[in-house]
Amino acid sequence: MIVYLDTSTVLQALVGRGARWPEWGRWRHAYTSELMGVEARRALDRLRLEQALDALHLASALLFEERRQKGLVFATHDRRQGLAGRALGLQVVGVP
Repeated sequence: MIVYLDTSTVLQALVGRGARWPEWGRWRHAYTSELMGVEARRALDRLRLEQALDALHLASALLFEERRQKGLVFATHDRRQGLAGRALGLQVVGVP
């Protein structure tokens, strides 16, 4: 499948609010436009105001680990962040 991704689909995969598209990641090629970058930055700024940036760190770490196909150590001193990271299968350091 060749897919064009709009901002809502990309942010949903990263931030995880609402139901994720069941076919996420099952494409052969994916495309988007520069508009997605503009919209994503605006949405991330809104999330920042809502205190939701921790989720973006976790999402970024998970994507990095998935794409690199290597074990990743997630370092944090935030207890909630560490708990969430462990729940998502990351090796977490920096918190008990």
